[in-house]
Amino acid sequence: MCLRSGVALPVALAGAVLSAGAEAWHAHDHLQLDTHTAPVAGILSVIGFLVVVIAMWLSSRRRRQGLSTLSTRNS
Repeated sequence: MCLRSGVALPVALAGAVLSAGAEAWHAHDHLQLDTHTAPVAGILSVIGFLVVVIAMWLSSRRRRQGLSTLSTRNS
């Protein structure tokens, strides 16, 4: 599955917002010494980060495939 470059940016932005929000929640829970929900917030932060990384990787992979297709057509 490859993301179109127009879709990759909103998906990556959503992942970044998820990650940042979860980090804020995680930090708040640590300051409140809450041990029940802090792990959930930490895991959500990692998931958001992975969404960003995967979206950008798939977008760049598609872009590279498009460039290689253009170079073989021009030859």
